[in-house]
Amino acid sequence: MYLIDSANVKSIKQLSETYGIKGVTTNPKLMAKENRTDYFHHLREITDLIHPYTLYVQVNGETTEAMIEEAERFLNHINPPFSVKIPATSAGFKAMGALKDRVPIAATGVVDFHQGLMAIESGATAVVVYVNRMLASGLAPFDMIDSLRLVSEREEREVLIIAASFKSTDQVRMALEFGAHEVSVPPKLLEYMFLHPLTEESVKDFSKDFRERYNAPHVKSNN
Repeated sequence: MYLIDSANVKSIKQLSETYGIKGVTTNPKLMAKENRTDYFHHLREITDLIHPYTLYVQVNGETTEAMIEEAERFLNHINPPFSVKIPATSAGFKAMGALKDRVPIAATGVVDFHQGLMAIESGATAVVVYVNRMLASGLAPFDMIDSLRLVSEREEREVLIIAASFKSTDQVRMALEFGAHEVSVPPKLLEYMFLHPLTEESVKDFSKDFRERYNAPHVKSNN
């Protein structure tokens, strides 16, 4: 259900060891942000950390030929499981059709209902919906997620709807409520979502009461 939207190995390691994370999404901007030059080694580090869950890695080319070439390089240099993120453009749809029998495809940058359906028709097994980017443009991402889920299930298409591009926990919650199978969230927002000061306060109160009664910090054999 929860994916990490990051290419930072340290953050991915920490979060995947602590929480029930089901995969990682990256994109060219996130990869470049890490200021590394060992591109494929970097990706293999991530796949090793999150195995057996999926790494979603995005092509950077803008033409069909460039996208296919990059996908072939991924096939040669990255350990599975991984999915190739291809933008939902005319060139991207053509690349999806050419690659669909060779590697799982995640159509990315989806901001329109028909765009999402065409990605599925072109062979995508996942559709990545940009929630905050749509909201900032006056669009309705949650209604679109609901419609994509409805139609894909009615037509019995095995496709994951992945919501991404978040700025708040409410956006994440609504994406899940409206039918997203998975949400891809930046590390800082993930940590904020899973932890709450009221829980910490309750734990401290319980510990205080236990120590006062049993004169010990936790349960021991002679308590």
